[in-house]
Amino acid sequence: MDAAFSFAYGWRVWEKEDRYLDAGFSLKYARKMYLLGLNASNLLENPDFENKTANAGIAFPFDLGLTYGMLDGKLTFSATALNLNGYYYMHKYANYKDAIKLKDGLNGYVLYSPWEGNLEARFTPKWQYVNPTVSLRFDNINGFIADDLNTDNGRKPWRELFRHFVLKAELDILKYAKLDLAFLHGYPEFGAVVDIFGNSLEIRYGYHEAGTLYGAKPVDTFTIRIKLGYTPH
Repeated sequence: MDAAFSFAYGWRVWEKEDRYLDAGFSLKYARKMYLLGLNASNLLENPDFENKTANAGIAFPFDLGLTYGMLDGKLTFSATALNLNGYYYMHKYANYKDAIKLKDGLNGYVLYSPWEGNLEARFTPKWQYVNPTVSLRFDNINGFIADDLNTDNGRKPWRELFRHFVLKAELDILKYAKLDLAFLHGYPEFGAVVDIFGNSLEIRYGYHEAGTLYGAKPVDTFTIRIKLGYTPH
């Protein structure tokens, strides 16, 4: 189980004519908990898991971001650093109730969750009725340098590079429908969303990599997502 409370703030650092620089950050209070020795079979045999031992802890990660905009925001360049200070201070607990309260913990240790550095360029002409957007994002640059450039573990850096790129084209029609086509982490993806005052239907089909290396186990996925609500356009 993972849960988090976050506080975020952004501001315009600099602005001149049709250019600007925005900055922002978010701070999280995050909690992580998992039960030990629990799987589907023993959960069915003994659904009363109150006495199962658990590991739990807290962390205070934060994100930083900068966005440079040109042409009145039609062209933007962004850099983000996500999950900085991702250290979870964990303990072992006799049962899940103590884990929730973080009470009487034993055998403390630190669980590290790596941070990610991302870069993105986005172009949005902002036409009146039909708004296209083209974006290119490089995800987890530091992870690529630290892990995927290491050929000793069987990785081929130029193939793994595909897993870090997202090239996406979107078409927003009258704010009520959106079509998108993406090259997402090395595989194609297609999607369509219809939104009527906050009630939306999304249909998406694509692939993702289920293996440890790019091309090892591509799996196709089909998603239907329905959201009910009200949002005045």
